[in-house]
Amino acid sequence: MAAPAAASPDVQSLPASCTSYGANVIGFMCFFAVSLILRDFQHWSSTTLILLSLAAIAVPLMLIELVQRRVYRHESSGLDLAAGAAFHWPRVAVKLFGFYMTFAIIAALYWLLPEYRGNFYAPFWQLLEVALPVFLLATIPYFLFIDRYMSEPQDGYWHCGMALLGFIKHSDRQLLLQYVLGWLVKAFFIPLMYVMYWRSYQYFLGVDFADMISSSRNLYNFFFQFSYLVDLLFACIGYVLTVRLLDTHIRTAELTLKGWVVALICYEPFWTLTYGTFLAYDSDNYAWGHWLGGQPVLYALWAAAIIFFLMLYAASTMTFGLRFSNLTHRGILTNGPYRYCKHPAYVSKNISWWLIAVPFIAEGSVFDAVRDCVLLLGVNVIYYLRARTEERHLSWDPVYRQYAMLMNERSLFRGLARWLPFLRYQP
Repeated sequence: MAAPAAASPDVQSLPASCTSYGANVIGFMCFFAVSLILRDFQHWSSTTLILLSLAAIAVPLMLIELVQRRVYRHESSGLDLAAGAAFHWPRVAVKLFGFYMTFAIIAALYWLLPEYRGNFYAPFWQLLEVALPVFLLATIPYFLFIDRYMSEPQDGYWHCGMALLGFIKHSDRQLLLQYVLGWLVKAFFIPLMYVMYWRSYQYFLGVDFADMISSSRNLYNFFFQFSYLVDLLFACIGYVLTVRLLDTHIRTAELTLKGWVVALICYEPFWTLTYGTFLAYDSDNYAWGHWLGGQPVLYALWAAAIIFFLMLYAASTMTFGLRFSNLTHRGILTNGPYRYCKHPAYVSKNISWWLIAVPFIAEGSVFDAVRDCVLLLGVNVIYYLRARTEERHLSWDPVYRQYAMLMNERSLFRGLARWLPFLRYQP
């Protein structure tokens, strides 16, 4: 009897996702509930409120990952808790030395660079005064525990420690490079995401909900801010919790200069220069509200469309759970909005900018509108390049190649990709 024909791509199942969307929603609900309570304790320090809000989502998610999903059993974790070895004190000492020296080098960079000496990062320094001593002490038992169960215990921390101790010949340069790049990602993004989250959370704590529902404009402003709060919330816990026990550690970091450039120029302090000097697509400050201010029905519909795409953007970030990070591979997402599109966050964010800025409507001449459209297209191109460099990076993982090839046939944009072949994934 002939063997059954292989399933066609459009009926094949996507590979399993590294995250549970249901768990992420539960974690967010815990965050929201605790945050409603914290609104009555605004006399506490802002650092305390922020830490409690982050713990409100991080703790439930970690418990679900460890107790229900048992992610430490995943092959990708590199752990075998059933075959623990004896403590290897010299190796752990080298790892801790590498870890603490990494922190010392990052601290020196913060001290050296003018960007980190301004008032913008003041909330982050206040956080470190409270959390850093506890964090540094907690790493000692964690390193001792994890080292016993690692299948390859000579990890990036060990290679860093050996290199800094002068034993560079014993260090794997590729592993050491990946270690350095991974910590550069965290050193850049953790302070930035925390400060932006701190500002967004202050807004949330101070929202007057009665006033919010009093007008459609106030409701729009709330959901506009709320979408970015969700995004920053998952970014904060994601960058911090790169933990092997949770299988959220960094597998690989982006190696190409192009990948780093197109990612970093989208964030401060580089974005102010990029946007202000080259891509100011809304320099006339004529946004959608000016255009539709006198048409209440169209105003409401347009506002709803903007909020839809911004909430889709937030839902895309929520898919990451504890694994959000730029420029790194920490597992492949195939659930949530990623079930329907490879880059839902980028797509929804870029569409929202067109709806908000309405560059095709200008107070000046038609040439001003054309110019603004071209400049916003320039921003879109940057995000297209980000998507492409991320795909190239993740393509080292066969799970991503399988996912992306299936998405050529399953994506919501598969019809568009047939007209624009450069949008199709090529492994």
